[in-house]
Amino acid sequence: MIGAGLGTVGLAQTAAAWEDTDPTEIRDVRKSDEVQAILDELDYNGSIAANAVEKRVDSDLPAEEDVAITTYRAELDAGTLYYVALETPIAIFNFDRDGAELSKRARQRIDERFHGLPTDSNVSIHARDGTVSVRRTATEAERERVLSKISSDEHDNAVVVAESGLDGFVVNLVYADDGEVESVGVYTAVPETDVALETEALDEEIDLTVEFVETTTLEDEILPQMNGCGGICLDCAESIIFEILGRCRWCTSVCYVGMTPQGAVGCIGCVLLFCSSLLTTTNCALCADCID
Repeated sequence: MIGAGLGTVGLAQTAAAWEDTDPTEIRDVRKSDEVQAILDELDYNGSIAANAVEKRVDSDLPAEEDVAITTYRAELDAGTLYYVALETPIAIFNFDRDGAELSKRARQRIDERFHGLPTDSNVSIHARDGTVSVRRTATEAERERVLSKISSDEHDNAVVVAESGLDGFVVNLVYADDGEVESVGVYTAVPETDVALETEALDEEIDLTVEFVETTTLEDEILPQMNGCGGICLDCAESIIFEILGRCRWCTSVCYVGMTPQGAVGCIGCVLLFCSSLLTTTNCALCADCID
């Protein structure tokens, strides 16, 4: 059972309010491996002021089991850091999307470290269980270029993301009927020259090679890998897919086909943080609890 759990906004009928955090908790969060990994990735050496850290605890969940969900957030000079207190914690850092609030010093540090992050893309850093990755959604221009090479009527239902460690974009085309996900078509889009796509926009002069990888289904091929939790995770997975294809795009870079059970927990955690229309999706709390 999750002692201090997964998301925040997602599952409570009435979302809990952010509140002040005890200094002892702040120190524990600051010293956690996940937070430290993200601060190292950001080359951030500053302190985290106590009055800049808030927490929220969602415990009044419409679930059959007791699941308390605790999340901390801290405003840093380049964006917002979230720490989700799972049994295996996860930390997520979201960059300030337009950079309007960045100080000159912060902007210089981020530009030097990440070499021109696209401003019209959702860029985030994720740390969990010793793994750190930078992920982002494709810009509109990149998305159009990639999807123009894929013959399909499902372009509106596409997730296009880049992640550190990948050679190019990963594309998921979601095929659905009457609100149910039938299958997901997986493609890769690889630039003809090396580009660190997780942090750099694709130059218009660089061509892309798009290849079909596979067609997969939630029930038969993805959920059975979820540590025996496929049955309880199906409703949650379908809700998440429709959520990230709709108004809530923050988590498209986290939730794509091919993820591990750890990745699934991170996806659920992100959606519960940023996509508040999942207020009644009780199975997501139980799914994450089962996987973790």
